[in-house]
Amino acid sequence: MTLQPRSRFVVNTVAAVRDLLLADAGIGQVSRWLVHRELSARKLVEVLPGFSVPPTVLHVVYPSATLKTKRVTALVDFLAEALGRLPGFNPPGRSPSRMDAG
Repeated sequence: MTLQPRSRFVVNTVAAVRDLLLADAGIGQVSRWLVHRELSARKLVEVLPGFSVPPTVLHVVYPSATLKTKRVTALVDFLAEALGRLPGFNPPGRSPSRMDAG
């Protein structure tokens, strides 16, 4: 199936897309981690449950390996654990489920 939707809105943040969805401005595509509470509370409804986009890799960028301090390592470890608990984020080695997709 190919969709070519036309939009009345052009935004440059996913938060703006979520706000438009909550304002009943139409349908949109956002990551599950951003709207999992709204889906659970039935403030939003999943329109195409079998459709998802391929996963995207999240990178932490710092100047060089020689500058990888204990603080940088601690931040990377913290982000990996914290983001890994959110619906839709899949740490390496964990297969996404349908509920995590998006």
